[in-house]
Amino acid sequence: MNKQRSFVAGALAQGLPSLSNFLAAMWLVKQTSFESFGFYSLLFAISGLITALQRPLVSLPMSVFATRRYPADHYADFYTFHLVTLTLGAIVSLSIALLLQAPVLAFLAYVLTQQFREFVKTYLFSVHNRSAAMRYELVASIIFMSMIVVSQLYFQVDVATTLLSAAAGAAVFIVPWIRCRTALLARRRRRFRWKRYLYIWRDVRWSVAGALANEATTRSYNYIVALLGGFELLGLINFVRQLYAPIQLTSNAWSQISLPVQREHYVQNRAASARQLRLRARVGFLVITLIWSLTLYLAIPMMQSWKSELSTPLLPILLALWCIYYLVDSQIILYSIEFHLRRQFHYLFKTGAVCAVLMLLLSVPVMLWLSEPWLVAVAALLNAGLLAVYFGKLGNEESRADLSAR
Repeated sequence: MNKQRSFVAGALAQGLPSLSNFLAAMWLVKQTSFESFGFYSLLFAISGLITALQRPLVSLPMSVFATRRYPADHYADFYTFHLVTLTLGAIVSLSIALLLQAPVLAFLAYVLTQQFREFVKTYLFSVHNRSAAMRYELVASIIFMSMIVVSQLYFQVDVATTLLSAAAGAAVFIVPWIRCRTALLARRRRRFRWKRYLYIWRDVRWSVAGALANEATTRSYNYIVALLGGFELLGLINFVRQLYAPIQLTSNAWSQISLPVQREHYVQNRAASARQLRLRARVGFLVITLIWSLTLYLAIPMMQSWKSELSTPLLPILLALWCIYYLVDSQIILYSIEFHLRRQFHYLFKTGAVCAVLMLLLSVPVMLWLSEPWLVAVAALLNAGLLAVYFGKLGNEESRADLSAR
């Protein structure tokens, strides 16, 4: 029962921010225009890229490597690495905000608070304190939604207020972030030395490169569409993608929650239990995505009455494209967890890099002969190929392991 409650708490901790972002996106689209939402979604994609780089540098190694003796020392080391990612995130977000003439302070606050959130939640998941993560996320969501209501009543609804509302909610993670640092330093048994990171960096460097390749495959359309099609078209494409936010939040939640659990399966040599867990997850994600896609298709008339700009033939096409994309993407996430646990970061980088290069090469003819929305189809097709490669790779390794065990 305690384990079930822990899983529920972890799922809520992952689901609450995605739900808040989804509601904020719908609110911004309804109150402004697809052009404003397109600009917001571009900033959101950039912040996602910064967080995606922090994840392999800090979050993922914390979940995978901090399993040896004196874990407080290792967690304290990761806290120091996190300070570096915070500094880099501040520099990058400030530069991009000035370049795009975006609301500088709002975007900077948003990026930094998201980095605080990422580190604290990963640490709490790593030490199996998912209930605390859920409580912080609940407070953050309440503040986020309250700020949206205040902005609606007393301020102008725009990109800046949306970013500031999200930053105000995520700011609650500053408190556990400080407490975490104090506790870890108090339990540290040795001094920090940067050369200790060299051991981890041998694997992490490939994970970082893989994250960049994955971002190029999954988010590069944001930059291409914004440059060639404009923010209004980007807003429409990402509005439909936001409709699939429940699928994305579920797969991401499962990724972060199940990683420490599957790690224990590996440590205790419970291969059969790990396989059964993975199989259930794969079937479950397929069923959930198909049911959700059918629900969205039936809701098209309601969406068109909610926003007149949605009365476009692109809407059902985009729904179908994103359905295919998330059918494959959820499976990709499940397989990548397995390769992370096997510490096959180099393999993930190589396959991801091939997809990223193909994505960039195929984008040009697709834009010339079709249109920008079909970039989603290209990403889905490449992910399908990547899934087939992962399936073959993992199947061969498990077959060899079974033969050697006999």
